[in-house]
Amino acid sequence: MTTESHGKKSKPPGRAFALWVFAIFAVVAAGGTIVLLSMSRWNPPDSANQTKNPQPATPESLADGMAIYSNRCLTCHGPNADGKGERAKSLSMAPADLTPTGAIVHETDGMVFWKISEGHRPMPAYKNRLTEKERWDLVNYLRSLKPSDAK
Repeated sequence: MTTESHGKKSKPPGRAFALWVFAIFAVVAAGGTIVLLSMSRWNPPDSANQTKNPQPATPESLADGMAIYSNRCLTCHGPNADGKGERAKSLSMAPADLTPTGAIVHETDGMVFWKISEGHRPMPAYKNRLTEKERWDLVNYLRSLKPSDAK
């Protein structure tokens, strides 16, 4: 089937056009995937793993860390620190499971401190919201959690 335009015959879009559309779609999809993957990964410096916790896990530090968790982390990470807080379902990424059997178990204190400090969407950075001591208290509190007593 052909159509006429100003006396010339033209062919309807065919296989070449469909391949062109598919190629554009594939490039856009691949680019979107790369962007999403880069947004979902933490990019810590090597020094984060080497940073030692200077704050002893005293009863005072644990109590302060628990208060910070309750005020700053609970709504997303949940009362059991398992990433199932009341706001978790509305976030673009699921909050991390901070229980002793979750993601945190394989991370150093320095790495946990760095993540708290720097944040990663949708989690805010706390380096300007909490003091260094408060962030270490939070690390101590998270390390003190047991599967049965996370609150």
